[in-house]
Amino acid sequence: MLRDDSRREYPVGTFIISRCQDPGKWKLTPPDSIRRNCTTSGWTGQQPRCNQVVAKILVRGQNFRQTLNNGTLVLQAYHHGPAKIMCSVRANRYPTFTAQHITRVESSYGSYTKTKYVLYNLGSPQPSDSGIFSCSHGGKHISMNIQMFTVKTQAISMES
Repeated sequence: MLRDDSRREYPVGTFIISRCQDPGKWKLTPPDSIRRNCTTSGWTGQQPRCNQVVAKILVRGQNFRQTLNNGTLVLQAYHHGPAKIMCSVRANRYPTFTAQHITRVESSYGSYTKTKYVLYNLGSPQPSDSGIFSCSHGGKHISMNIQMFTVKTQAISMES
C-alpha cells in the first residue's frame, strides 16, 4: 500500500522516497519512481504504484519488522523466538526459493488450499542469516534483502 500525500504542498527541491508497505507482497512500479523531486511544475517522474506480486516472500514469527527506504527488511527477533521465511505462490507447482547464504537449515515444502510454499524455518535467526532471498514462479520473480538481528532479553525479577 502506498500513502498518497499529493494534496500537501512541499517547497521546491523537496524529494520524496516511495516504498510499498510490505515489500514481500507488493512491488513498486515503475522502478524509477522510488525517488521523486518537487519542481516548480510538479513532481519529477511517474506516480508510483504498489502492485501485488505473484510470488511472495512472507516472514512469520514473533519479531519486530521495519522496512527501510531502500526496501531492506530489518527483522529483530527475540532471543529463542522462531523466524520463518516463506516463498509462497497460488499455483499447482512449487515456487523456487533461493537464499544462497543460508546453510544451517534445509528448506521444506508444503501447501494449503491452492497455495504452494517453500519454507526456511530459521529458529532463532542469526546475523549470518541476513542476505538476499529470492522467490520465483513461472517467470515472475521477487528478491528481498533481509537483515536479521537477535534481541537478547533478561528475565525481570518481581521480588522485592
